[in-house]
Amino acid sequence: MFKKIFDFVKSRLFITAFLLCCIFLLSILFWFWGSLVAFNDIYIFSSSFLRFSIILIIWLIVFLFFLLKPIINFISSLKSEKRLKFKVLKKEADEFIYKSKRNFFLSLKDAKETWKNDLKTKNLPLIIIIGNEGAGKSTFINYSDIEYPLSDSLESYKKFHKSTRNFALYVSKKGALLDTEGNYFSQEEFFKPTSSDEIPEDDIDKNRDFLIKKNIWKKFLTFLNKNFFHSKLNGIILVVDTVIFLNNPKEYSKNLIRYLTKRVNECEKTLNLKLPIYIVFSKLDLIEGMKEYFDIFDKKISDKILGLSFDKILSEEFLNNEFKELSDSLLCSLMSKNSHIYNIENKNKSYLFLKQLDNLFALAKTFILEVQEENKLKNNSYLRGVYFVSAYQENIPRNFLLDAICEKYNCKKVLSKSNIIHNKQSYFVKSLLEDLIFTDYSLSTMKSYSKKLSFLIIILIISFGTYAISSYFISKNNKEFEKSQNTLRSLQLLLKDQDYQNLNIKQKADFLIELRNILNTYPELWQDNNIFQYLNLNLSYKGFKEAKQLYYKLNEDVLKNTLLKEMEYTLLTDTNK
Repeated sequence: MFKKIFDFVKSRLFITAFLLCCIFLLSILFWFWGSLVAFNDIYIFSSSFLRFSIILIIWLIVFLFFLLKPIINFISSLKSEKRLKFKVLKKEADEFIYKSKRNFFLSLKDAKETWKNDLKTKNLPLIIIIGNEGAGKSTFINYSDIEYPLSDSLESYKKFHKSTRNFALYVSKKGALLDTEGNYFSQEEFFKPTSSDEIPEDDIDKNRDFLIKKNIWKKFLTFLNKNFFHSKLNGIILVVDTVIFLNNPKEYSKNLIRYLTKRVNECEKTLNLKLPIYIVFSKLDLIEGMKEYFDIFDKKISDKILGLSFDKILSEEFLNNEFKELSDSLLCSLMSKNSHIYNIENKNKSYLFLKQLDNLFALAKTFILEVQEENKLKNNSYLRGVYFVSAYQENIPRNFLLDAICEKYNCKKVLSKSNIIHNKQSYFVKSLLEDLIFTDYSLSTMKSYSKKLSFLIIILIISFGTYAISSYFISKNNKEFEKSQNTLRSLQLLLKDQDYQNLNIKQKADFLIELRNILNTYPELWQDNNIFQYLNLNLSYKGFKEAKQLYYKLNEDVLKNTLLKEMEYTLLTDTNK
């Protein structure tokens, strides 16, 4: 321990800080007591302006000594081509951020104008939705059967199904969803280094897209610090494309975990929050048999939640049991409705759908455990659940179990039928958002209680400082007022019933001495003005400047009638001799 202390004392940082403190202390001492320094009875530093100039020059030299080189480097860097490129990138990123903020506030305004007093944004949770490009994030929001204010972007999406660019805010009565561009989630895909020691800033032209996406993402997270809703952020939803996940379980999962961990880490660092993470597998309708399976139930089945919620650290055994219970429940539901299915093909598809779901559950289990393992190494946020949804059915479903068998035995895959499913039924989305995710808003907490404590300490220090300063000034004001009243009363008693013109010389001299003694209550009357008088509230003496002028006038009169007459008499006597 002593070695660490000794090393710190020898460090450049400590020596620099110590020297600066010494110079600062000497500057304070010189300012207050420099006027007392004299050479041959000449007080060369008596002028406050001279002392201030000397202190200013000393600190200017210190400033240049420590900052001259950084300033020169900064000025030279202003002309560098690399800096100009960074400036252009920053300007482009700022344009995107401006549009994001503008659209964010427009969405808030639309919501407030639509629902007026029914909407209190400070009671609404804010959930951010992330995932790869084309994973189904926008579909998940727009076809959730949740009511949003009518807007051009909402109508445009339902017509053309274009991917979200930048950020898009959707505000409902129960919560707000923040849709994000998929490229922000997978921004590292734009950075393709040619060597292990390369960083994005080495080649700005090549890594331009990555630097822009990274800049926009971080700036928008910083923007969320303004806390427009219940909290700066209340949860993170990762949308996973079920089709790509089933076709590329290893590579796709590895990238998802890497990107998710980084994005969550950035959210935690920027917002200082510990957040629940929800994993949502979208496009469940692309698994063949889903339509046939859920058609046997009432339409209210779509208002349920399909998935698992967690409230503890996960284990493989726990997930196996949970997924088995879910699978058995789905199978029992099919068996109970078996007599209502009259088409053997639909029965087969429904049964095979459950088997494909079992395969998806097995892959999802491995994926969840890997996410938990990677996430806990870097982040404090935690997995809240895994869910399966189908927001919109418009594509040709496939039997992925059959495709896997064909791939294993090198057989040609069975061609899908050309009949495209087109259904606007939203399965398991609305209930997932409104009944679960939005109600979990209290699960988001500050990541570091040390920051809470620091914030509390700062508030206490500011409050105590304000109280102490206020008490000092109030007390000082009261004392100055009492002092001025006492001085005024003394002057009134002195001047009361006094006929100065009828006093003899001795009485006038006594009168002046007593007047001087009263005015000496304020030494500031006989000194030059000082700026510190305003800081100390030593200003009540200014009310007695007229009394000081009276003293000078009477003093002049006494001198004129005594000393001057004596001198005149002496001169006349010497002349007569």
